[in-house]
Amino acid sequence: MTKFLKFTILITLPLLLIPGCKKPSPKIDVDLKPLLKMAEYEEGEENTEIFSAMEEELNRSLSSLKIDGDAPKLYFLSYLIEDAYNYTNRYSIGSKTDEYETKRRGVFVSARVGDYTYDNFVHPSERDFYDAEISKFDNITSGLILPFEDDKKAIKHALWLLTDVNYKKAIIEYTKKKSRTKTEVQVEEDKDLGDFSIEEVRSAIYKIYPPSVDKVYWNNYLASGAEELRDYPYLLSANIIFNYDHITRYFIDSEGRKIQFYNHTYSIIVN
Repeated sequence: MTKFLKFTILITLPLLLIPGCKKPSPKIDVDLKPLLKMAEYEEGEENTEIFSAMEEELNRSLSSLKIDGDAPKLYFLSYLIEDAYNYTNRYSIGSKTDEYETKRRGVFVSARVGDYTYDNFVHPSERDFYDAEISKFDNITSGLILPFEDDKKAIKHALWLLTDVNYKKAIIEYTKKKSRTKTEVQVEEDKDLGDFSIEEVRSAIYKIYPPSVDKVYWNNYLASGAEELRDYPYLLSANIIFNYDHITRYFIDSEGRKIQFYNHTYSIIVN
């Protein structure tokens, strides 16, 4: 579905104008036709290389990952792989000041031990961020950067490493939480609340479109807008910035969900 829209940006920079300037703020017309030519979500083929790596590692971890003794068992596990692309173009008064594009692939793991009634989750407001035993895991449990190619071995290795570290961190969190619970007074109505709810399992596999941005169009557009700002001699500073972000996500969890989708956003910032 294609949509068309046109609007006017009114630049208002009172703090950057020399006192006494009587000239009205400049107006820039923006034609959003090139931005909004995008397809509706539609069913598509799943990325078998990525999902097979995720499923194999998830199943292996659930069946074999454990620590001897009375350590709580892993009962929930989820994997997320995220491809992110960004294109940024910036013009100041009359000239280009910056243009670049970046892309990265990140992988993220969530592990929970115990059961749905009581597990390792601790609300951020209750967490001790100065606890060295837990915080030592933070640099790696927050995610890893992967090669952008669909390298199954690299994906499985990253998932194995993140799962192992998140599992060990979850056990420590669970043990510390249980120790605190013994000494804390619990509100009566909270006693029957579980730590993790069981919800309906749904999956969705959408067709993935690659990043697409007309760099020539946006260079010309921004250059035209920046040139127009030259007509305002009392304007000391101004920037026109165009951003395009495209994110693709692949997600699975141990309850059976499988999701593949993308979204992209366009933004124009005038300051």
